[in-house]
Amino acid sequence: MAIDGVLKPNNTGPEQNEKIDLSILIADDDPSFRELLQRKLGKKYSSIETEKSGELLISRLFAGSKVDFIITDYNMPGGMNGLEVIKKIRADTRFKNIPIIMLTSSMTDSLKQEVEELGALCLSKDDIKDDELYKAIEKLREKQV
Repeated sequence: MAIDGVLKPNNTGPEQNEKIDLSILIADDDPSFRELLQRKLGKKYSSIETEKSGELLISRLFAGSKVDFIITDYNMPGGMNGLEVIKKIRADTRFKNIPIIMLTSSMTDSLKQEVEELGALCLSKDDIKDDELYKAIEKLREKQV
C-alpha cells in the first residue's frame, strides 16, 4: 500500500522475507507511471519511494534520506530534467557512486552516451519490461561492489 509516496510492505506471505534490502527513490512527473514502478519494484525490493519532480528527489536525497538507488524520468516539465538531476547528484561527492537509471521515451544515441559518461544508465521507457529493469538494477549494483 502506498502512503505519502512510500510503499509500505503488507507483511503477508513468505515473499516479504525474500525482498532484497534496497531503498530506491524514483522521480517521475506521471503519477500512473510512478505507481506502476512502485508496485513492480516493491515486489522485489524493500523500500520504494517516489517524488513527482527532480527537485523533490534532490531535496529528499540531500536532506539525508536513506537512498541506495535512484530512478529518474528524463522529461519532467516545469523543472529539472533527468539529466540535470544526474549532474546535480554527481556534483556532490557524497552521492558520486549512487547507482542511477534514467528512463526516457525520447532515446537518442547522444543522450544515452551523455548519461553513461555521468556513470548512469539510460533506458527506454517504451521498451522496458520487469525483467529488464530488474537486470539493469542488479547490473549497476554489481558495479558498486
